[in-house]
Amino acid sequence: MRNIGDIGAAINRAENEIDPRLWSEAGLIVTSAAATMGWIGHADAAEEAVWLTHADWLEAGDDENDPPFYLALDERAEPGVEAEWTWLASFTGAWPGRATMGLFVGDDRFRSNAGWKKHLRSNGAIVDALVARGFRYDGASGELYVPFLVESEALAKAFEEDEFEVALQPLAAAVAIVNDAHAELSALYELAVT
Repeated sequence: MRNIGDIGAAINRAENEIDPRLWSEAGLIVTSAAATMGWIGHADAAEEAVWLTHADWLEAGDDENDPPFYLALDERAEPGVEAEWTWLASFTGAWPGRATMGLFVGDDRFRSNAGWKKHLRSNGAIVDALVARGFRYDGASGELYVPFLVESEALAKAFEEDEFEVALQPLAAAVAIVNDAHAELSALYELAVT
């Protein structure tokens, strides 16, 4: 307890310096990869919002800055475990709950999670194909996502050298998995009935 000030300072630094930088660098990775692959990427570090979508998933009148079907960067804690206190812990899986980061499929055309889960269950062959490509699927929660973790030592080096490309390679690899799964994701999008 004598080092409570150091602990508080570390949490404050993680929340106010490290986490925003992580979101900024993750946003650069996603938007750069999206542009290279011909996708649409969005990053707003202040809002902790990073996502990508494809032009194929936009209907007439859809705003590409608010797409109905997308993959968003977020964390996933193990069932029954609280989310991490800091994004640093989530990106590195350093918390006892081992939250992981991932690119999560989202479809805002569904009014409820129950409708989304039913859609995934009724399109099991597509979900299985996505899982074979590296996605994970949790039927209980309806989460369909590409997980990744960043090595803490690589991230420490990235902050020391102010160079994040190597440390965030797992995120770039997750985006590549999404790109490779374009056909399956498009099928899931097109078969959605809301």
